[in-house]
Amino acid sequence: MNYIGVDLHKDNMTIVGVNEKGDVFVKERMAPKCIGKIEEFFSQESLHPCKIVCESIGFYHWFYDLISQNVDQFILANPIETRKYSWNNPKTDFRDATKLALLLAGGEFERNKSLSCYIPDKVERAFRETTRVRFHLVRRKTSIINSARRIFLKNNLAGPKILNYSTLSQFINKYGDRFNEIHRKFLYIFAEDLFYLEKQISDIEREIHNFLSMERFARIHKILITIPGVGDMVSAVLISEIGNFRRFPDPEFLASYAGMVPKVFQSDQKIRYGKITKEGSVYIRYALVNASWVAVREDERIRRIFGRIAKRAGRKKAIVAIGRKILIWSWHLVIKNETWGSLNNEFPAENRSGMTLERVLNEMKKRDEFIQKNSVA
Repeated sequence: MNYIGVDLHKDNMTIVGVNEKGDVFVKERMAPKCIGKIEEFFSQESLHPCKIVCESIGFYHWFYDLISQNVDQFILANPIETRKYSWNNPKTDFRDATKLALLLAGGEFERNKSLSCYIPDKVERAFRETTRVRFHLVRRKTSIINSARRIFLKNNLAGPKILNYSTLSQFINKYGDRFNEIHRKFLYIFAEDLFYLEKQISDIEREIHNFLSMERFARIHKILITIPGVGDMVSAVLISEIGNFRRFPDPEFLASYAGMVPKVFQSDQKIRYGKITKEGSVYIRYALVNASWVAVREDERIRRIFGRIAKRAGRKKAIVAIGRKILIWSWHLVIKNETWGSLNNEFPAENRSGMTLERVLNEMKKRDEFIQKNSVA
């Protein structure tokens, strides 16, 4: 078996192959645009059988689609974890590719699963890219709305409570004479931008609904939308970004994947917890925080949990904690194939200490029995 490490960049790619003894037998550098040359190189009989490892990068997809069917195994390396195996300077592309090949040859990727990344299939990838495009379009729309509201404030006007293309156009037609020429021009530009953005967002959301109606996603979607605060778009983000929920053996692994666990600093007996790591998908965290604010308003139980955490840590940390809880609940419900109602019945209420109401009643019952027994004695 041969082991090949690939250091992929935008303008060039470096390939290093090692055998089972760890000896380098091939070194090559070529341009990613030379697809024919790449196919010819990896079709050489001298390379097979072979396993390939490539460091994860934002545009690895074309290389994976081109090569994965012709090799025994394609591994996508986690750059954060493989960086721990860094070599001494100087750092070069050949050294990086060689490091990946030697880690693969030594079986390090089999022993340490955190070294490799999850590779979604083409459908999941298209779903993920669709939800991410919507995220950026909505952010752009929000930015334009905020710019329009700043102009309203500069002219001592409140503006419409809900701001979109329709309400902004009506407002300009009604109160346009209260703005100066440059501000009125800006508002017309913002209205035009909102018109196209709203149309684009509508088209994207239609595509997202098509994905959610697929058989492979429909079951999970029906489960997730039963959670307070989780609607179609939040559910779509969670499904597309997480992929297969069962690849996480424990919900804590999923929380770590999403970057919603605190940093830990330990020295001897001293342990200090910092802010969340934010090492996972920003799209998951953004969707969970938005869902958390809605859940706090909708669900009494979640509102009590939020209030308890907010008293000691503040509202911002509390809402992040609620987002993490929603993520944990999502994992449990999807794995057990249950809905929010079953989880809510299992944990009907929660008091200030975080204990369930059922547990509190059981503790009180045990205490009363203990007091009665001792008094009789």
